[in-house]
Amino acid sequence: MLSFLDAVAQSLYQRYSEKLPELTLVFPNKRAHLFFAQSLARLLEKPLWHPPCQSIEELVKQTDPSRRLADNLTLLVELHQCYSAERGSAESLDRFYHWGQTLLYDFDQIDKFLVDPAALFSNLRERKALENGFSFLSPEQIALLRKFWNHFPEKSESRLRENFIILWETLPAVYQRFRERLHNQNKAFEGMLYRSLAEKITSRDASGLLPGYYVFIGFNALNECEKILFRYLQAQRRADFYWDYDAYYINNKHEEAGYFLRDNLQNFPPPEYDPGFSPFADKKELAIIAAPSNIAQVKVTPQLLKSMQAAPDQRTAVVLADEQLLPPLLHTLPAAAAQMNITMGYPLRQTPVYSLLEALCQLFAHAKPAGQAASKYYYKEILALLAHQYIKQLVNNEKEDVANKIVLHNNIYVSSLFFSGNQFLSDLLAPLANYRELAARLLFLLDAVSRNHPLQAADSLLRGYLQHTLRLVNKLSNALEGCQLEISIKLYAKLLRGILQNEQIPFTGEPLAGIQVMGLLETRLLDFDNLILLSANEGILPRPGKHTSFIPYNLRRAFGLPTPERQEAVAAYYFYRLLQRARNIKLLYSAKTEGIRTGEPSRYLLQLKLESGHPVKEQTLNIPARAPRKNEETISLPPRTPGWNLEKQTIARYAHAPETEIQTLPENSPPFSPTALNAYLACPLRFYFRYAARIKEPEEVTEKVGHSLFGRLLHKAMEIIYTPWIKKEVTAQDLETLLHPKGHIEEIVKEAIATTCYQSPSLPPDFYDNGDLLITGDILQKYIRQLLHIDRNLAPFIPQGMELPVRQLFPFSANGQPCQLLFGGIIDRLHRRGNTLYVVDYKTGAVDNAFESIETLFGEKQHPGILQILLYSMMMHRHARQPVIPLLYFLRSAYAEAADFTLYDKGKAQAVEDIADYSEALAAALSRTLSGLFDEHRPVLQTTDSKQCEHCPYNVVCNKQ
Repeated sequence: MLSFLDAVAQSLYQRYSEKLPELTLVFPNKRAHLFFAQSLARLLEKPLWHPPCQSIEELVKQTDPSRRLADNLTLLVELHQCYSAERGSAESLDRFYHWGQTLLYDFDQIDKFLVDPAALFSNLRERKALENGFSFLSPEQIALLRKFWNHFPEKSESRLRENFIILWETLPAVYQRFRERLHNQNKAFEGMLYRSLAEKITSRDASGLLPGYYVFIGFNALNECEKILFRYLQAQRRADFYWDYDAYYINNKHEEAGYFLRDNLQNFPPPEYDPGFSPFADKKELAIIAAPSNIAQVKVTPQLLKSMQAAPDQRTAVVLADEQLLPPLLHTLPAAAAQMNITMGYPLRQTPVYSLLEALCQLFAHAKPAGQAASKYYYKEILALLAHQYIKQLVNNEKEDVANKIVLHNNIYVSSLFFSGNQFLSDLLAPLANYRELAARLLFLLDAVSRNHPLQAADSLLRGYLQHTLRLVNKLSNALEGCQLEISIKLYAKLLRGILQNEQIPFTGEPLAGIQVMGLLETRLLDFDNLILLSANEGILPRPGKHTSFIPYNLRRAFGLPTPERQEAVAAYYFYRLLQRARNIKLLYSAKTEGIRTGEPSRYLLQLKLESGHPVKEQTLNIPARAPRKNEETISLPPRTPGWNLEKQTIARYAHAPETEIQTLPENSPPFSPTALNAYLACPLRFYFRYAARIKEPEEVTEKVGHSLFGRLLHKAMEIIYTPWIKKEVTAQDLETLLHPKGHIEEIVKEAIATTCYQSPSLPPDFYDNGDLLITGDILQKYIRQLLHIDRNLAPFIPQGMELPVRQLFPFSANGQPCQLLFGGIIDRLHRRGNTLYVVDYKTGAVDNAFESIETLFGEKQHPGILQILLYSMMMHRHARQPVIPLLYFLRSAYAEAADFTLYDKGKAQAVEDIADYSEALAAALSRTLSGLFDEHRPVLQTTDSKQCEHCPYNVVCNKQ
């Protein structure tokens, strides 16, 4: 089939022949130049100079060569100065930055669409102003204006509305001052050049303007300035217009794809030529494929190319509606395509170099001063930087040591002095004084990466990342120096981020050979036989407008400024124009709902099914291999799987021969703790991950004081209080004396926080910046005082130990053979009253001191705290051979009038007054449980209780939640 550019080349060559070089061809984008040149070359019988080609922006710019387009930063600085002068405000550039960008966008559109800023920004609350001053508007436009300004009564109750009115009425003066300032400096923004050209034409001051003959090829949505230019050249018979369209959406006024072209064809009719204006009706193989994810779309693309029998040439294209799919596509296509041409450019924001600079900028933007020689950095940003692949290479194995120290010391804010042991990190994270030092630090880091990273041939992309990034950092520094601007580090980070995010790294290759990989905008004017379009999802195709605006929707419609409907009409045209000459079409979308993306197909796909008249084959891409769905089934590890015996050996370290004596065991022999036993009872698979496979639960810095940290602080404070009384009698008077001095408990709590949270004998200065710990300290003091009041009522007693380690061997049978398990743990507190020992455990969770029977403690109904203290009490009974009473101090019941901390046996309807009554049953149940644990023929089953999985750190591994 004849392509659009083939038809245009044929028409121009027939009409102008050897005079073709005298024409100037104007395209919407530069890529079409190359394909047009190829189309023209196929027609030539002898050499001919190629006519000059331009974009519309280049054409407009050449009409005023004395002015240069200012970069975005320069425009922002100039606009800020104009705004500050007009409003008499001292608003910082940091605060002005974001909405200054919005103003630049609005001013650019005002000029391109020739809107009168004074009329647009007028306060139109009065009806007379609408009736007398806006006769040039249609009744519909005036109605829209009234509808908008009716939201602003003369005496508005909203201060926000009044502030909007004040700002709104200032904008005409800001706009005028801004344009005059740029004009005096021979600078301009793009819309300003467009308006200047239109004003020259309409003022009849266009003599000698744009000499020569122009051919406009493949345009669609025109702004008002472009329409004036087109009419001017048309009236002088110095222009041809070639439009790329199809009768399918031109003749049907309900098809939004033809919204602009219907007017263009009427106002600027094309010459007589035959590009085939109804190719959309030709036979097509059209398939819509629902994929389970974005990556699945990419992975299936090579198979689709193969099934389409698509030749790897320029007539085959893979089009990405979502450019974020380019990186995974690059890793997938080479296996299927020996030759391809990538026109999109690799987005710099998706490279490791960008993420590295972003991490460092974020770190310094949020840094806090800590004196003249240091800064403090938020721990998450430090850990993110240390985890970056390039930083890992630069600091070798020290990254883990540094990160572990931060976690160990629970440093929420990390001083720059913390890194003095590593020269590179010390230099990189030294305090900054201004943005210039940040720019220098970024260059230092990029240089370090380039010198230390092994830049082999496979890392050619990394060279491109580094070169582009170095150039952009230097470009921003030069622009800031040129503006003689002093800005904050935060604003510098914003500016750099904005530049880097928009940068595309071009690929080298032959643009007219191989499968074409491109974005939707780059397909303009190009035609393909075989087409695969990825990410044809609603919300991506069409994509919502990127720009925010101060100009509300009703005013935009009233004054003819672009609205969302315009953007959707443009997107519809790109879509249908791309499909109209293709023969073999695959349209893929992701059916996965994620975040704000609903997994719905684009409205255009639904239109194809319902309105196009083409048979549409619908398919669902199935991935045969998948992980089990959550709650679908329980998971078990079968016995004697590869590595199972080895993992059995890892838990065998707790077991010993039956003749082993506790005194003969090495001190470093690991004991099997009640925590491990409770983990096995709760979920054998969780026990397997933690104790057999040794997949450790990650340790983290604790910002919020949860139950775990609160409990550790309480235990430490009580240990500090009672340690001086070990083996000494504590009387009621002693505790009364302890409670009496003001500030004594407060100092004990501070010591507990210092040793637990900071691993230091004293609190650091930044402790008082941590509101959570301050509040926790106050709460701890109140609970400790109440616990001491309770202990006063129990006095006298003699503390035997605080945080007391205990170990004991328990016999059991493993696979039919006698064995012993070294059982042990830490008792919070052990004290004696008369001839009785009391095992005390402090609990900060929900009150749970009653159980049905010993058997239930080893079953599905969990009472981990009760089982733990019973086991400790049994161990102390075996050791001391005297009565032992377990006590669970629940803080939540500490203020109850009749607080009772003894355990209650609901089966016997009595309190546990002596562990001797339960020792035999405990030992038997423990022996049976351990025999099952060490049974090599028993599979490791996952729990059926979903509540156990809610806070389990391994629920991602087993996929049950």
